Amino acid sequence: PQITARPLAACSEGDFLVLASDGVWDYLSDQNAVDLVCRAQRAGTNPAEAVVDATLKLAASRFGIKYEELVAMPCGRQRRRIHDDATVVVVDLNSAAAASASAPTSTRARL
Repeated sequence: PQITARPLAACSEGDFLVLASDGVWDYLSDQNAVDLVCRAQRAGTNPAEAVVDATLKLAASRFGIKYEELVAMPCGRQRRRIHDDATVVVVDLNSAAAASASAPTSTRARL
């Protein structure tokens, strides 16, 4: 593959990028994810984990089980019928623009 890198020039305070697997987008809209990330950043919690948790809560609700039951389920066929994998990376673009040669700040969560 051909890869091109370009510097981030015009990022504002609070700009971020959400990369997520399709298992997240099966349950959340773009705006839901943005709202969850903003709320988590204000609370000082991991924004990627907030998106994964919200995805799992919605999946559990849709299938009529409790969130705790879903997360207690072992990975496998039974759980796969309820939700696809939910992997999220949130990249803080403001930190990425400020850092000249280092990697941007990111948080990850996966289930």
